[in-house]
Amino acid sequence: SQCEIGTQDTSQCHIGRLRPSDLPEPKLFSSFDDENSTMDLPSGKKISYRNGSVERPSNWPQVQTTIATEVVVVPEAIPRSSVEEMMKLLRDFAANHDLDTDPDSVDGMPSYEIFIDSYRLETGVEDVNHVSKKVLEGDPEALKYRNDLRSKMHNITQPLLDDILTPFVQARFPEACNKTRHNEINHSSDRRCRPCFSLIRRYRHGERQSHLTHRDGHAVATVVVSLSDYGTEYLGGLYVGTDDGQREYVALNKGDAMFHRPILLHGVKVMDLKDRPERTERWSWILWYQDSATCEDHSEEWFKECAEAGDAICQAIHSDKLSGNKDMVLKAAEGGESRSNVKMAKKLLEPEFRMKFGNQAIEGAKHYFSIAAKSDHPEAHFGLAAMLIEDSNSQPTASSEQHTLLTQAIKHLEAASMVDHYFSMFNLGIAHIYGYGTPKGEVDMELGVQWILRSGLPEGFLVAAQFTGSVLGNKELAQQYYRKAITMGAEAPWRKTLRQEQGELNMKWPPSTSRDGMKPPLF
Repeated sequence: SQCEIGTQDTSQCHIGRLRPSDLPEPKLFSSFDDENSTMDLPSGKKISYRNGSVERPSNWPQVQTTIATEVVVVPEAIPRSSVEEMMKLLRDFAANHDLDTDPDSVDGMPSYEIFIDSYRLETGVEDVNHVSKKVLEGDPEALKYRNDLRSKMHNITQPLLDDILTPFVQARFPEACNKTRHNEINHSSDRRCRPCFSLIRRYRHGERQSHLTHRDGHAVATVVVSLSDYGTEYLGGLYVGTDDGQREYVALNKGDAMFHRPILLHGVKVMDLKDRPERTERWSWILWYQDSATCEDHSEEWFKECAEAGDAICQAIHSDKLSGNKDMVLKAAEGGESRSNVKMAKKLLEPEFRMKFGNQAIEGAKHYFSIAAKSDHPEAHFGLAAMLIEDSNSQPTASSEQHTLLTQAIKHLEAASMVDHYFSMFNLGIAHIYGYGTPKGEVDMELGVQWILRSGLPEGFLVAAQFTGSVLGNKELAQQYYRKAITMGAEAPWRKTLRQEQGELNMKWPPSTSRDGMKPPLF
């Protein structure tokens, strides 16, 4: 087994041996009720659906919350024939025109999406998802073809929304969707849920294949309709969890729909088909609902009451609506909510806090990161690794003390890599290329490149191209990696701006004794 943090003798540990091929196979979500439920919709259609709840691992610390993380799946919510009609339009469009590749608001990766309907796009009111600001939406020639696609897609999707999806959302989530607030003029309610954004996303081999764990804080309810079949067109796909360190994949086939509230942590990791990876592709139709007929944002209300009642998850979500209210973040952290512990740690590591409180701020950050790491939060493991590597710079070069710190850092990077943390995998690759923290300080270029590629970062493909071509001598493969880097936006102005804002990808590694005192260049 791997060493525990703080172990002085690391000679017998397996740290530094993890390979991308060792990462776990996708665990499928299975925590559904024993029997399906049914619902009669106003259209006369009878819906059969499966209620589920994501279960927190028993060996993780518990969080002070009473909120269930519900997952609702409707098999064959829309007919496969409708899916085939949609896919024909989408494939014809994508064969001749570009999808949006503007940076995603969650992780800054190219989005590969197109909005097919949006209340704000139509009306021009406040555009919280920046649909109208996307580059191709400002191109008159591109817009002509996009609007033609939207018109044809609308003819297919609107009846599905009116007859099936929206009535189901309103009936399944009545506490959120049937609020009343009477208008003084006509005394009618304006708070029934309606879809305010409708978009298509594509993940495929050679392009974007992941989407970081997040909550849909802007949507009172989200619907994800699969336009692809699990197992034959893609593996992995949409995952859910109670924390960032948990991933259970929901196997969705064409026409299946998953419904959830904004409390649910979820993300996407599309894995290649084993026998024909180049054919891997996942398309989905995503709907974001608001509890307003005019798509007003009432999200500040959604978790206010339970946050004030002391629910840690509600406090974490509600604090985001209060511009990161520090008192509420602290309360959520004290209640065991991992993301809030990570926020507290990062706050204490900001220059102003380090200058004001010195070592007290550093120890406080370690404390908060360590709490979140008990739930395998990847950002917590990454943060602890960064602190250990920074500490290693103050130790004599090649000393046992430095090696111990680097070995402990590698353990955290490996733990974060187990749930596909981009930056941890990138730095794990750097560690192998420069011989940091491995049992004998050995350099393993090939394994390093494997980890950098597994990170999926656009810059990772550039680095892989560099090492594969100049060090490993495979020019043809290096060109393949370079082309993918460009496809992923590595040299696009928006990506360069993002990298300048977020800082370097690699940690503050010390000089490498395995590489004649060299330090990794800054990426």
